[in-house]
Amino acid sequence: VRERGSRRPGGSEAEAHTLVLRYDAPALGPVDMTFVLDRGALRLAVKVAPGQSYEDAREQAGALTDAIGAAAERPATVTVSSRHEPLEVYA
Repeated sequence: VRERGSRRPGGSEAEAHTLVLRYDAPALGPVDMTFVLDRGALRLAVKVAPGQSYEDAREQAGALTDAIGAAAERPATVTVSSRHEPLEVYA
């Protein structure tokens, strides 16, 4: 879990907050989530393994958008993409 807040120059109030989480979901495997919250909206970027996990997450993105928008009481967007695992090559 990582949290980051950006501050306006000369101000004490945070302009945007970012929270990065990884959740090991039983059905989808590792799910990387980046939440960005500012005064106007909540944006969520979700990365999952390619294949069925990606298809399942993409299929549920609309329901997740509605749920987090209602919980945050502001417009929300959800973007789902497939995670690219690092490739290790040895000679």
